[in-house]
Amino acid sequence: MSKKTYISEKGIKIEDAGQIAPYGRIAFHWSNIQSELIKFTKADTFNQKVQTEPKEFIEYFGFKSVEFGNWMSQEDRLEFLYAAAHGFEIIRRELNVPSKYIGLNKELSIAFGARGRTNAVAHYEPRQKVINITKTKATKGGLFHEYAHAVDHITYEKITESDTTLNKEFLFSSGGHSVIQDIVLPRLKRKDLIGDMERIFEKLFWKKGQTMQKWLIDFNKHSKSEYEHRRNEIWARTSEVWCLLVAKKNMTKNSMLNEFKYDSIIYPPVTLVGSMFDDIKIYYIRSLKFLQVGNQSAAPKKVRLVSKNNINGKTTEISTQTEDLKATYALFELNKLVQSNDPHTFKPNPKYPAKCQTRDYNEVKGEQEKVIKYASNFKPSHLVNNSPDATTGTPIITPDGIVLGGNGRTMILKRLSITNWNKYQSYLKPKIESFGLTKSELDSYKKPVLVRLLENVPLSKCSYYSDTLNSNTMQSFDPVTKAISIAKSIDNSTFEYIANIFDDTEGDTFAQVLSVGRVQDKIISKLTEKKFINTSNRDVWLDGKSLSSKGKETLENILLAYILPDKKLIEKAKIYTNKIVKALPLLIKINQFKSDWNIIPDIQK
Repeated sequence: MSKKTYISEKGIKIEDAGQIAPYGRIAFHWSNIQSELIKFTKADTFNQKVQTEPKEFIEYFGFKSVEFGNWMSQEDRLEFLYAAAHGFEIIRRELNVPSKYIGLNKELSIAFGARGRTNAVAHYEPRQKVINITKTKATKGGLFHEYAHAVDHITYEKITESDTTLNKEFLFSSGGHSVIQDIVLPRLKRKDLIGDMERIFEKLFWKKGQTMQKWLIDFNKHSKSEYEHRRNEIWARTSEVWCLLVAKKNMTKNSMLNEFKYDSIIYPPVTLVGSMFDDIKIYYIRSLKFLQVGNQSAAPKKVRLVSKNNINGKTTEISTQTEDLKATYALFELNKLVQSNDPHTFKPNPKYPAKCQTRDYNEVKGEQEKVIKYASNFKPSHLVNNSPDATTGTPIITPDGIVLGGNGRTMILKRLSITNWNKYQSYLKPKIESFGLTKSELDSYKKPVLVRLLENVPLSKCSYYSDTLNSNTMQSFDPVTKAISIAKSIDNSTFEYIANIFDDTEGDTFAQVLSVGRVQDKIISKLTEKKFINTSNRDVWLDGKSLSSKGKETLENILLAYILPDKKLIEKAKIYTNKIVKALPLLIKINQFKSDWNIIPDIQK
């Protein structure tokens, strides 16, 4: 046997090694896969390393291991890991627990295309404590179903370590393979996680403990499968429906995490699971904390605290020119709100992400005068109402307190005299219950502000959302300011994509490059995918299927804004547009270096 044959039979895989030179065509190919070819979810990257590097994934979520099957290509591995990380992060944020809790105290492993079973979308192996996602069926939404099994099993195993009265053959807190539909009183009376689980089944099966739920009656009629009636399977299917509600609440989709609808009779209805949403959420919070710190202390009856800064009330919708955004009314401490500018000097707030600001309060005197005028002649009804409009009513913020809509309104609140502040509180208090909040909750704050809270808004797109939430006033913005706003919200991979198109196209001027049909098609497709071209502004960007003169001007300004993120600089650089745009592929690449190679500061000077 030759050495060559021996190596081949051993299955050695030859991979890249050493320090690979950046910005090659292969690197560009993989950057496209990362940003464009994620088949399970279109969600933004929340942490690139966690979503693309197995070791970082394990460290962040606290898993024991990650395993890939031999037939998983590099592209498969990237896509599966990316989707799983996104899914677990959505759940982590909903439960508001540290990320390392998700891996169940490093008890749980996850395998992608490595341990698949015939006809199974996914499965959980109790003995090995591993979830497997079948390679060919990963878009069927089985991840959270199996995660529910894992939490159910590992929690029960942990409890039985100290409680020898429990039957270890059950394996699961839910009751395992038991198909009993009566409520087990000894379990119901327990004050631990097993008691929590039985109380969930009581609501799931029975109306007020006496009449069987209609869905269960129908389920018993139509399904004779012993497997489908097992308690641990009913719990996992119920958890899937709960996960769907979490996804809708966070305005996200992930076809690996869960299905997008559950209309089969084997699933409890969304309305029923929705009425038990907090009960199921509390069970997961308590389980994850118990497995991490060994404490089954009771959780609150209502899970209302989303963060240390706010208390949530009713849900609402915010109408904009491009889309309706889901939000929640909430209370927030005034000093925790992070607005774009100082309310007195109007200088940029160093704590506010610069890319999120689309209006220049520092330079535009008219905007400053509005804030000063409305703070002096304050009318609380302008800030305490249920208007669905983004440009009126309560400020619109992220869970971290970043103000995306209503920076001027927030500055007004921070400028109020004691008399006007008391006027605001006096107006707010009798109306607080209409927003799903209570007077006692209002009184628990030093300086409470009513806000609309947006969930799952990545800061990488905050400029887009800020633009959207100020869409009525954005019409008066000049083209350069508008372009700067758009440029701030475009990710580096998109700029690099456009730059490579320019690099591959013959032409000495910006106009010559854009005269090529395939160039316009690619750029229009990319900007549409990223929602910068949408139904509300399509007529401005396009003339038929091609870029309009206004669209070309906007694109030119956006590309200049990447290198020169200042209106005055862009206007001065207009005579150098062709030179700068032609050099764009190189400039975009060197702009990512934090070293002497970066000549962009010199260009700006």
